[in-house]
Amino acid sequence: MSTPSPIVSGRAYRILAMGGGQPVQSLEDLLGTVSEFTIDHGNGYVVRGSSRRDEGTVKFYEKDSGGTGKDLRVWRLVQAGPDTFTAEHVVG
Repeated sequence: MSTPSPIVSGRAYRILAMGGGQPVQSLEDLLGTVSEFTIDHGNGYVVRGSSRRDEGTVKFYEKDSGGTGKDLRVWRLVQAGPDTFTAEHVVG
């Protein structure tokens, strides 16, 4: 198991694509038991885990072991513009 890349809390990282490389069309695309997306961090950092709706945003629980292991980080996913979605590392 590799150590997760350093992430700055409170910084919004642009979501580049969902799993499989498809573009994100809506926050609904990012909901699921095991889903993934790539953020603009270094060469692209893949975040895997599970998510749920949370007051107009999506709360995403990043997990190790391909998205099913222990919690690593919690992210808040938002639509920041017409075709722009971002992920921000948050506390709980």
